[in-house]
Amino acid sequence: MVDSAESLDFMLLSTLTLLITIAVLIGNMLADACVVLTDPRVDANV
Repeated sequence: MVDSAESLDFMLLSTLTLLITIAVLIGNMLADACVVLTDPRVDANV
C-alpha cells in the first residue's frame, strides 16, 4: 500500500481503502450481532 501511495497509483489506493472499509463495517456488524445473541439485556429492535 505504501508503494502504491509513493507511485501515486490512486486506483489501487481507492480500491484498497474501499475493501478495508467494507471489512471493518462487516466486522462491526458481526460484533453487534454476537452481542445481541449473547447478552439478553440488549434489545435488537433499537
